[in-house]
Amino acid sequence: MHTLPLDGYGTSKALPAYYGATDIYTVGNKANDPRKNAAGSEDHSQSGLRVRASHTAGSAVTGWLARDTKIKVGQKHGSWGKIASFVSGTVQSYQDGAALPADAATGWVFLGELDKQSQPSAVDQIHVLPKPHAIAAGETIALVGEYQRLVEARAHHTLPPKQGERPLLHVEVLTGDDINAFISRSRARAQQLDPKSRNLLLISKGAKLVQPSLPSSSIPHGASVKDAPGSPASGPWRKVLQVNANGQPINNQALWIARSDPQGNQDRPAWSQFPLTLQAAGGAAAAWTRV
Repeated sequence: MHTLPLDGYGTSKALPAYYGATDIYTVGNKANDPRKNAAGSEDHSQSGLRVRASHTAGSAVTGWLARDTKIKVGQKHGSWGKIASFVSGTVQSYQDGAALPADAATGWVFLGELDKQSQPSAVDQIHVLPKPHAIAAGETIALVGEYQRLVEARAHHTLPPKQGERPLLHVEVLTGDDINAFISRSRARAQQLDPKSRNLLLISKGAKLVQPSLPSSSIPHGASVKDAPGSPASGPWRKVLQVNANGQPINNQALWIARSDPQGNQDRPAWSQFPLTLQAAGGAAAAWTRV
């Protein structure tokens, strides 16, 4: 839903294939094989496509397809396809007036000289596939379209939405009764993963951004520190104690500092309490859930 409309693909984007569609091959402008006249000479006033006995260019010609003939292909071999049926038109003898071989209607054609078009089983309605289609990871099934609320469209007179203004994909997934068990297994598996591989952040609707509070203290320039008990081993913040030249704590007052803050020529900002608190959340709340 909200996928890119047909006119958004242009010439630079390939249309994803329809699931369960039937491929129709048309003899078009790419097919330039002349038919032979009754005398056996090539008649270049008629252009079409040769039908062959096998899937090689050197095999015997058994028939000829005029332009605008439409066929369905069954068996394929490389760039060749075997005629399965005719949608429109029919096979003709390669030479005018000659007898048509019995197997000409199921001969082989070169697919590179045919125009391929997918014919979906249904359009403008929900189509239930007779057999579920497995979607592989990374497979392109559609391109993201544009989303615009009606109130915005009325205010800016931009119906339909302009491409690139607000790309958004809305996906609805229908599941079976085993979805809860699947989620439980997924959560259990997630606990087994290395925390470093968790690179997605879920921002729930209504969440607000928390900024660090103002420093309540400082650590003098040149002072040495070491991690205090309970200091996290990683992350943007450290809990430290100031130490003397022997590495002994000067006092037991633990302070929080930014891990990325270098020990330069100035005092380092410090906090007696953890710099981030929920009470400090401010600004506009997230209008929708984001990952």
